[in-house]
Amino acid sequence: MTLSLMTEKGVSFIKRFEKFEPVGYLDIAGVPTNGWGHTGADVEPGVRIDKALAEENLRKDLIPVERAIARFFGGHLADWEADAVGSWLFNVGTGALDPHFAPRTCRRANMALIAITNMAREVSWRRRAALQPLAEAIHMWNKATIGGILQEVAGLTRRRNEEAELLLFGDYEWGDEGIVAAPGM
Repeated sequence: MTLSLMTEKGVSFIKRFEKFEPVGYLDIAGVPTNGWGHTGADVEPGVRIDKALAEENLRKDLIPVERAIARFFGGHLADWEADAVGSWLFNVGTGALDPHFAPRTCRRANMALIAITNMAREVSWRRRAALQPLAEAIHMWNKATIGGILQEVAGLTRRRNEEAELLLFGDYEWGDEGIVAAPGM
């Protein structure tokens, strides 16, 4: 399945965080998960899947992510920016760009969109400054509800830092050592 906005580097970026788990498990928030972060009614804890099915599920799961990126940002994101936003939305859900669900995030994302609309798609200090509100919004999504309590999660904080770095600097390799991945976050 071919993606239209996210690059293969972006898919690999997601896989760095969503370590392949062939056996279904409950993530830290209690959500049944398998493969590379796949959730849904078809996931059962203890049931094994192969890498081919996990890859197919990941690409299917990225379709609504790409739709959300296209709907919100149009064609105004460079490849690395779409990959960063795609990784973030894959992890937190496309509701992060829903103004009714996440108004503060949407305001910041909209500020960035307005600022970059007429800019060249290149890494530059002007573009980084314009995207800073979106990077700040990404950083806000580093918590999970665990045992009924919303709390900061170190693995999510690290992921949000790397997504923001990718968004602002186009660097897919930043901080590769020591990625914290599911299920042992």
